[in-house]
Amino acid sequence: LRHYGEEPRWRQIVTRILEARKSREIRTTRELVQAIGPALDWKSAGPHKVHPATRTFQGIRIAVNNELHVLATGLDAAHDILRPGGLLAVITFHSVEDRIVKRALSKADQWDTHKLVKPGKSEIAENPRARSAKLRFATKV
Repeated sequence: LRHYGEEPRWRQIVTRILEARKSREIRTTRELVQAIGPALDWKSAGPHKVHPATRTFQGIRIAVNNELHVLATGLDAAHDILRPGGLLAVITFHSVEDRIVKRALSKADQWDTHKLVKPGKSEIAENPRARSAKLRFATKV
């Protein structure tokens, strides 16, 4: 939760999860939200804002699916597969992923990076989930 979800209240959330698991197994996302609810920042949650448990679910999902390792492996494989001049495009949706992609593509002797692309206001209005997306391009050197 701390590293993958970048959750500032990770200690309180972990404590709430461990307490809830003493009495019974957490089997659904609703049960997890109920267990961690008192530790979440509900004040910042509004009708158009991100749900307070989003970072918790993100951290759990990244850990369970080993997503960061898969991403790093994929970036290495892309470098191996692409010919010089080949174009790589990567979309990231949160800062943990984006940091890995940015570091991998910052190797000047391997990649020539292009300008970062973010969604515009009209795209976000049409698709609110796009608000955190970042599209990075790089050409293999």
